[in-house]
Amino acid sequence: MAHAGIGDELLEEHDFVRPRARSSFEGMRELAFKHALTREVAYASIPHARRLRLHASFARWLEAFGGGRDEHAALLAHHYAEAVRPQEADLA
Repeated sequence: MAHAGIGDELLEEHDFVRPRARSSFEGMRELAFKHALTREVAYASIPHARRLRLHASFARWLEAFGGGRDEHAALLAHHYAEAVRPQEADLA
């Protein structure tokens, strides 16, 4: 989780996520799920159409604020690829 959003405080309060010691993005707070299973359940609970839009939104955010750094290339590619998955294109 690269940036905080609605509900992050609740997730942190219940110990589902924890702040990372060092963020991937200078000046930003970064959270990580405590357990991979919790992350998978949270991810699966997001409706597919919304998930596709969130991937695209994050990719645009990363392009705008990531500074074009090479180390973000794989993450950027992943989120754009997830946003345009052919088998779910009608949902986007």
